Amino acid sequence: MCLGSANNKIVEITKYYFDYAYHVAEQLDCLGIIVHHGLIPNTSYPAHWIKRATVFWQDFFNVHIGDIKIFMENQREQNAETLMAVIDACQSDRLFVNLDISHAHCNSNLPILDWIKQRNNRIKYVRIHQNNGLNDEHLGLNNGNIPIKDVLDALNIYPGSSMGLGM
Repeated sequence: MCLGSANNKIVEITKYYFDYAYHVAEQLDCLGIIVHHGLIPNTSYPAHWIKRATVFWQDFFNVHIGDIKIFMENQREQNAETLMAVIDACQSDRLFVNLDISHAHCNSNLPILDWIKQRNNRIKYVRIHQNNGLNDEHLGLNNGNIPIKDVLDALNIYPGSSMGLGM
């Protein structure tokens, strides 16, 4: 699935499953949904992907007018710019970042503390687990090289985030 794909069939399937997830979330009285956006770096011109993703979310929120929030999780991005550009362009009070610190640590050369600074108040959910910077290993909090205490201290600067422990 890729909400910013240039392939209309892929976007159609993505919309189908996101619509389904939203419907289930409504039935369960969920407050939010974490989604993977499907961007694979260097496979699409960023400005075009951002434009298509923005249209996707604007259309999505026009159909789904409830209160459920959407949290886009970083996956393989090298930096925070693309997700922030989509969130800023949508100007929705229901679209935020789910920062997976382990994804940022193993898929980017940008230090995790810089990810937090760049996304600041757009981060509304944080997934916390460890790795050694090479793979998304889902290690225990004491078993990797992510500076967990520094991450938690940095997140305290930007209140309003919820956190979940990745297992």
